[in-house]
Amino acid sequence: MLLILLTLAPFQAGASDALLAKVVDRALEADVRMECLADLAMLEGPLPFDQVIKVRNLARGDYVADLARCLGRCGPKAERELRKLLRRQDSAVQAEAVYALAMMADEADFARSRLRMKKEPVETRVAALRALDHRDSPFARVEALRRLSTASGPLLIEALRILDRKGMEEDIPSFIDVVADRTGMARNLAVRILQERTGYRIGPDAKTWRWFLVKHRTEGTPFRAAETGGEENATLVYLGIPILGEKVVFVLDSSSSMTGRMRESRDQTKGGQAVGELAGLLPRLPEKGEFGVVFFESSVRAFPEKNLLAWSLDGVNKASDFLNANSFQGGTNIHGGLERAFSYRDVEEIILLTDGEPTVGRVLSPSRILSRVAKWNRWRNVRVSAISFSAPNRARRFLNQLARENQGDIRIYD
Repeated sequence: MLLILLTLAPFQAGASDALLAKVVDRALEADVRMECLADLAMLEGPLPFDQVIKVRNLARGDYVADLARCLGRCGPKAERELRKLLRRQDSAVQAEAVYALAMMADEADFARSRLRMKKEPVETRVAALRALDHRDSPFARVEALRRLSTASGPLLIEALRILDRKGMEEDIPSFIDVVADRTGMARNLAVRILQERTGYRIGPDAKTWRWFLVKHRTEGTPFRAAETGGEENATLVYLGIPILGEKVVFVLDSSSSMTGRMRESRDQTKGGQAVGELAGLLPRLPEKGEFGVVFFESSVRAFPEKNLLAWSLDGVNKASDFLNANSFQGGTNIHGGLERAFSYRDVEEIILLTDGEPTVGRVLSPSRILSRVAKWNRWRNVRVSAISFSAPNRARRFLNQLARENQGDIRIYD
């Protein structure tokens, strides 16, 4: 591991220097400089404040968050600028500023004070909690445990993941409490954590979990299953992908190649199978859940247009009409499909299905798409899973990495 880190350090430094030179190069077009700023923000390591601040007035829109992230690597000299960015109305910019300031501060008071601001955007509170964890603060576990009973959405998921990484046996009862008191993504994630920790294959049944916990405590034995067999957590499944959240968006490839046949099943097209499986699943989604469907080819179409649709029989029927009216044509705009899915404010889970590599859209490079997703998802904790329908090897590698980097699952069909 040390050898890998020593190898990566010069690479990161060299890449940062090259990108920074382009960022401050006034001979380049503004959009080129800002794309370089976005790439620079994804790297690690210190940056010179006097260089980064030169593009303060050039950064607009989504690029302001990239600027804030770069300023966070400039040390105490950037503190004043970061505090100015706290006043922005963009939650992603605020989150970057909170994280940077929390990492700079000598004490944990700044991060803990932001966590107590319940009217703040959830992204800023996620950033504050993550900063405590990244600083190895003893308050990280304390604050994460507190959020298990008081938080929801991305902040609750952040707390669960922090506690999972710490791997402390005494936190197991708290995970069981989440199984008992919560629904959707949080409950299913807690079940997964408990299954991985103990080897038991109990589902979302808090009483059974507590019974086995008491049994092991009475016997004075570790909370571990003698055998690791048994049933997995029972959840809804779309083409092999377990659906853990209650607010899910299905992102389906609608390009002309989806009219081809599956190699595993020659009796229907890839598009027909994708749509048919989803049409059969929609009536079984949680009644308290919300959902959306995005088709992408050269263009992108979504149902509903703005907010996720609360589950109802009428909504399911309208979504089914949307599915059945789709025609498969054009290229493969994966970036556009994912961007549209992340535009739903409260989405918890995204499932991407495709049979190929990006061929059209604003971003074609798989590595750049991964960077964009990492940026959109940095403070939102959206679970992103992927399904490959006879995709080539390079596309499979992209889908594997997409799922791995966003806590999702991957399924490969030939």
